[in-house]
Amino acid sequence: MKLGLIGLLLAGCSEYVVHEKPPPPTADPPGSEEDDHAEPPDWTDCAGGYTGWYYNLPADHPDLESDGLFESWETVDWFDEDYLSYSQYEASLDQGSGWWPVDDGLAEDPAWFSGVWRAWIRVWDDGPVDFVAGASTDLWVVTGTETVLAVHSEDFEPEVYTVELEAGQQPLTVYYAHRAGTSGLRFRVSGDTATICAGSDN
Repeated sequence: MKLGLIGLLLAGCSEYVVHEKPPPPTADPPGSEEDDHAEPPDWTDCAGGYTGWYYNLPADHPDLESDGLFESWETVDWFDEDYLSYSQYEASLDQGSGWWPVDDGLAEDPAWFSGVWRAWIRVWDDGPVDFVAGASTDLWVVTGTETVLAVHSEDFEPEVYTVELEAGQQPLTVYYAHRAGTSGLRFRVSGDTATICAGSDN
């Protein structure tokens, strides 16, 4: 009887189970249709990337020559539907310098433009997440409803920015505007503390 019990215990020790991190709680999609993040993605079959909207800003726009970073992307109308040029999926926001994606033949095109990119971010553990970000001229990064990063520079000089985020998944929005100097954009997660994925309808 004892030998049989020992045999069962040894047999049980010969197997092991790898426990993966449990999935984070499902976040509700943003409240308005204008946010257009779609449903949270299927992280087991994730299409990494972003859905992007590109806007062509008029050369005589009064805010384009203002100095310094605006307090919030919400204080300008650079992302107004009236300026929308086109929309497309982007696998990456590592566009580099000398980047001119909008040219509709307007006065001074392609000099003045803006963009909005939406996706979902999944943070594995509470704590710091590193973003590599650089922009000429303005960049805001929003997770959920909180602006976690704001960058303003007339020179394209990407840096690593550390942001404290809670574990789980939530909408991610990147706002960008070019209004001075040579255009440039770079944004990505550095390391393996978080994953970015397009929404489930992209």
